[in-house]
Amino acid sequence: TSITVTPANSTMAAVTTQLFIATGTFNNNGTISYQQLDSVVWNSSNPAAVTITNDVTNPGVAYAAGTTGQQTTITACAGPICSAGFTVTVQ
Repeated sequence: TSITVTPANSTMAAVTTQLFIATGTFNNNGTISYQQLDSVVWNSSNPAAVTITNDVTNPGVAYAAGTTGQQTTITACAGPICSAGFTVTVQ
């Protein structure tokens, strides 16, 4: 089981939003399936640059509040399983 996020390693213009999608990969006795995950917890390592929502009705929407050149690392977690962190840069 793993989580991937798209788009990864993104750039965002200041004062814009970007939707990120978390997809779970599940292995059930050799059968691989993929499912969009709506109940992950999103994290931003630098919320002064980019925040990301955990709102149930609008999950995974990032807002670039920072200034040009600022960066953050975004992750999505479902319980103990987390995506690889990826960088978002404000342009």
